[in-house]
Amino acid sequence: MYPYAPERAKALLKEAGFDANHPVEYTLMTHGAYPPLPTVATVMKTQLESLKAVKVKVEVIDRPIFLKRIREHDFDQVVNMALPFIDINARSYLLEAGPGSLNQSNHTDTHVDALFEKWRREVDVTQQNETGWEIGRYMAEKMLMPVVTTRPTIQAARDAVKGYIYLRGMKVNFETTWLDK
Repeated sequence: MYPYAPERAKALLKEAGFDANHPVEYTLMTHGAYPPLPTVATVMKTQLESLKAVKVKVEVIDRPIFLKRIREHDFDQVVNMALPFIDINARSYLLEAGPGSLNQSNHTDTHVDALFEKWRREVDVTQQNETGWEIGRYMAEKMLMPVVTTRPTIQAARDAVKGYIYLRGMKVNFETTWLDK
């Protein structure tokens, strides 16, 4: 959805008045609790600075401070990780602009809230899934919270493993699991 197009990016930056002498400057905040995050932030910095019209400072901070600053919207851009969720509504508290939401991307687009409300009111599972995809597409098209990369959550078990419940990567729980040997 977001093709690598450095020449287009340079043209858009120039059109907005930015160049090597007057670059866009901002801080990219992350934490080290999940070790790949600083590396992802550094790769982003390197790619963006290759445009010559962008200057990025990577700030790697302790996770508790990181979470506090997220809640307070005290950041320019964030590199973070999130677990896969069972449905789009599980992320609504991060994405909606209304009261009670963290609104991590700090947007003011009330259409996002309306889409989540539509999702919650839908009783047909097929239609609810379509609305979930509609939310994801809308967020991606508006770049309200773009996802740069992700990793799959994979779990496997042998036939002798009984009682294990796959929680879609949200957690691994062995409380009801036993071996039938």
